[in-house]
Amino acid sequence: MGKLLPINKRRNKFKRIPANKDVVEALKQLRYEVENQGAAKIKLIGGTYREERLDEVRTAVVPPWEFGYKVEEVSMVLQPGLFRRTLFIKLPGEDILGIPERDREAIMKSVFEAVVDQECEMPAFDLIARDCIRMTQDFLVVFWHESNPNIVTPGKKG
Repeated sequence: MGKLLPINKRRNKFKRIPANKDVVEALKQLRYEVENQGAAKIKLIGGTYREERLDEVRTAVVPPWEFGYKVEEVSMVLQPGLFRRTLFIKLPGEDILGIPERDREAIMKSVFEAVVDQECEMPAFDLIARDCIRMTQDFLVVFWHESNPNIVTPGKKG
């Protein structure tokens, strides 16, 4: 039988780890920018005007962490409105599994708070490099469809 720890050490050992507030805010802003792009934008790239790709990875940095986020359409044929969100969690130059568990847990709690939808399926986590984890989650978007001419949907005048 192990020795009994003092009460303060026991409380600290099993205390819940809070989410990193800076990471939560950065991820919420990144998610908003990616998921609310609207119509395609045209921008100047290398001296020519091109349409901005909606499925490119956008990034946010909260030192020492880097996050990349993208949303792509899975299949409009099988299931209209099915999309996949992908979040890259990177700690450049470090072994992400080698950092203290409490630090990793704070980042994962921030990810679940800011990016993961609780109503959707559980996200999948993959270690894709020594310093990077990829999180993917499928989700559905509801498209308004007018089936009754007396019902006014957003975008319809009248």
